[in-house]
Amino acid sequence: GTTPGLHFLGTADNQPLEVKVNASRALRLEPNPEGAPNIIGGSPFNSVETGIVGATIAGGGAVNYSGDAGTNSIAADFGTVSGGFQNQIGPNSTHATIGGGSYNAIEQTGLGATIGGGNYNRMTTNTDAATIAGGYGNEIHYFSYHATIGGGNANQIQASAHGAIIAGGDNNVIQTGSETATVGGGRNNK
Repeated sequence: GTTPGLHFLGTADNQPLEVKVNASRALRLEPNPEGAPNIIGGSPFNSVETGIVGATIAGGGAVNYSGDAGTNSIAADFGTVSGGFQNQIGPNSTHATIGGGSYNAIEQTGLGATIGGGNYNRMTTNTDAATIAGGYGNEIHYFSYHATIGGGNANQIQASAHGAIIAGGDNNVIQTGSETATVGGGRNNK
């Protein structure tokens, strides 16, 4: 017996709506003039920077997880953090995604960049459309557009290595300026 648009659960003003569990915020819906609200689930410490449009934090973060507080945060329009602990999408990284894991960061200007999961994976400045699928401690450095690390441990694509690929392995490095270079796996390859 309800009519969409006429009957609704929510607010009729330009203020955020919060849903709480045990008196702690579990979901926050933030309106904006563009009509693309920010959705912030999980820990009350999770946040979207003021002025950002269409960001989603599906969950994760923590007030106290084994003694640590963990904040998932987004500072770019249409960024997505699906969950995990202490994941960060930095400024100007529009349409960037972090699927989960912990301590992962797309620091700045990673337009369309993706970190699928894992731990301590990082992309620095200007890593548009780059991907780190997972693993531990992998890094893609500045101006390495369209670069990919499939997983593994401590693999590194250095600066200006456009389109470079490290499939996996351990401690592999594609050096600065090595455009479209490929390392299939193994250990300590350069």
